[in-house]
Amino acid sequence: MKIAVIFLYFLSSLAIASNDQILAEKNTKFSIVKENELYLWNFSRNEFHIEFFSFKLNDNKYWTKHILILEEYDAKTHISIPMLKSKLKLTAWELTEKDIKEKLWVIEAEADKWESKGSEIVLTKFGCCDNPDKTYRYSTVTGEMKK
Repeated sequence: MKIAVIFLYFLSSLAIASNDQILAEKNTKFSIVKENELYLWNFSRNEFHIEFFSFKLNDNKYWTKHILILEEYDAKTHISIPMLKSKLKLTAWELTEKDIKEKLWVIEAEADKWESKGSEIVLTKFGCCDNPDKTYRYSTVTGEMKK
C-alpha cells in the first residue's frame, strides 16, 4: 500500500508558444512517498533548452539547425540508493527566426542526464556501487540510437 506524504511542492510555469499553441509548461515537483516501509524521494522536471548543431554530413553538405528541446525527467530515489529509477524524455523541434517548426524527434530512455556532443545526443544512466555508468548515443538529425 502506498501512502503519499508531500513535504515540498514547487511549481514554476513558463509557456513556450508557437502560432498561439502552447507546447508545454516548465514544472519542477518534489515529494516523499512511503513504499514497502521505505521512504522514496520523487522528483520530476520539465525544462526547455535551445541547442545549436552544425556538422558535416558529407563532402558538400552541412547540417545546421537551432533546436528547441523539451526535457521531461522523472526520478525515484532513496537516500542510500542513488537514482533507483529514472526516466528521461527529450522532444525536439526545429527553430527558425520567427517560428517553431514541426517536431523532429522524441527520445525516451531510462537515463539520469543528457548532453549534446557534436552530431549526437548522449544519455547517461548512472551506475551504482561496482556497476559503471552506461551511455547511449542518439543522432541529432533523426533521434535514432546509434550502434
